[in-house]
Amino acid sequence: MTSTPTTGYVPVPVKDFARFTTLADELGQAARDLAASLADAPERQALAEHADTAAAPTANTIPGIPEAGRTNSRATQAEATANREHLCQQIAATGTHGATTADLTTANSQTAPRIHSAIRTLEAHGRVFRTGHGIIRWYAAEHRTTVVNAMRRRIPNHDLTAQEAADALGLPVPRIREMVETGQLDGRRVGKAIMVHRKGALAYIDTIGAPPTTEPANTPPAA
Repeated sequence: MTSTPTTGYVPVPVKDFARFTTLADELGQAARDLAASLADAPERQALAEHADTAAAPTANTIPGIPEAGRTNSRATQAEATANREHLCQQIAATGTHGATTADLTTANSQTAPRIHSAIRTLEAHGRVFRTGHGIIRWYAAEHRTTVVNAMRRRIPNHDLTAQEAADALGLPVPRIREMVETGQLDGRRVGKAIMVHRKGALAYIDTIGAPPTTEPANTPPAA
């Protein structure tokens, strides 16, 4: 019976064995292709040997995850769901003022990446939305109409300079220039200056917090 290797392998569900071995095959082939392109013989030999060890193992060399592992996974998912719901409630409590990631990190004593990951999941499911760039402010979806209408009222009855657009949209001037130049914001160049079309600014505001066009999988239940 083939012994189970202890180096270079991790437990995966038995049902995913075929997919993982295919990926391992592809990784090994990519490494061999790279090794063939190296001019330095020792480096080429070392990479080729590594590619061979990365090749897909034979059957029964990757054990399935035991029931305890699946239980722990479910517990972790439940904890993540509870964390997202708590964050959603905190954001909703800030009303139309909103909250920055730094605000939420300080309030929850969690790392910024973990907070950001949870918020992005809520955003993908239409539970929260953002404004700004760089320093982002988050709002609950229930406050979208109020926030968007307030932004629309800041748009003057004429085309906007880059500074006017930045003030109205809560974005830095360099970001306004970038968006106009890349077509993300309707505007034009007048000499060295950037002008943002009024209709373009209003159209951009309408996209803020707009519901997702498709429903992501595993939608977190509403709070």
